[in-house]
Amino acid sequence: MNYVEYRKTKGRSITSINSEIITIDQLNNFLNLKYKKKIEAFEIKPQDIHDFLNQQIKINKPNTVNKKIVYLRAWFNYLWETKQITYDFMCKIPFFEVEEKEIDNTMCYEELVNNIKKIAQSNAHIIAKLIYIFFIRGLQPRDIYNIKLNNIHDLDNKIKVEGIAINKKAYSITFETEVEMNLIRQGIERAVFGNTEYLFNSRIAKSHELNKLIQENTSVYIAKINEILDIKFTHSMCKSSYIYYLFTKKNKRIEEIALILSTTIVSVTAYLNKSIDLNKKNDYNVS
Repeated sequence: MNYVEYRKTKGRSITSINSEIITIDQLNNFLNLKYKKKIEAFEIKPQDIHDFLNQQIKINKPNTVNKKIVYLRAWFNYLWETKQITYDFMCKIPFFEVEEKEIDNTMCYEELVNNIKKIAQSNAHIIAKLIYIFFIRGLQPRDIYNIKLNNIHDLDNKIKVEGIAINKKAYSITFETEVEMNLIRQGIERAVFGNTEYLFNSRIAKSHELNKLIQENTSVYIAKINEILDIKFTHSMCKSSYIYYLFTKKNKRIEEIALILSTTIVSVTAYLNKSIDLNKKNDYNVS
C-alpha cells in the first residue's frame, strides 16, 4: 500500500494528502541538495529533520512549520508501520514555540537591485540567482516558473523575456546588465544540457535530466537568498518595493504599473497603499 492509499484509509481528504506530499517532497529535495545525492527514508537522521525545520522557520510562520511537523510525523509513522524504517524518531521532534512578531516588509528597491551583484557572486545555486532577478521584477511566481526557453530572446545587448501570464495578460521583461544576462545565459545552458524546455528546473532523481521546478520546492533557494542578504526575502516584499519605486521614483501611473507587472489596477492599488502605509510608519524614504 502506497502512502496516498494509506492516508485515505485514515480518513484523510485528498487535499490534506496533497499538502502532506508537498512537505515530504520539500524534505526530500532539501536532503538531496544537502547530501548531493538521493537519500532513502531509512538514511534520514534526526539532525536532518532539525536542519530542514530550521530552514523552514526562516521563511514560514511557526504555525506553518508546525503543520509540516504534523505531516512528517504521519509519514514517518507510515514508514515505520510498513517496515521501511526501524525506528520512528519523528514523534520526538518538538513543535516550534516561537513568538510571532510583525515583520517590516519594506525595502528600498534600489537596494534590491544593488544586491544583484552580491547574489550573482555568491555560492548560491543558479536557480536561486534566477529567482532573485525575476522576483524583483514583480512577475508572479507561478508565471516565473512557467518560463520556457522559447520565451527568452537574446538580443546580444539585452535579453527580453516575453509571454502570456496565467491571468491571460501579456508580459515583457528586459534585462540589460551584464550580470543579469550572464545569469540567464547560464540558466539556458543548464536547461539545454538537462534536456528541459523550462528555465526554472530541478533534477530528476538518479538522472542527468531536469524537470520543471514547482513552486512548492523553492524554499531551499529562498532560504539561501535570506542567508546571503540577511533579510526576509519574499515575492510580496519585492513586488511592494518595485511598485512603490515605479510610483514614487519613475512617476508611473497606476494603470502603467499594472501593464508593466501584467496585473490588475486593483492589485497595484492594494500593494501601493500598503507600501505607502509601511513607509510612513517607519519613516522610510526610498533614495
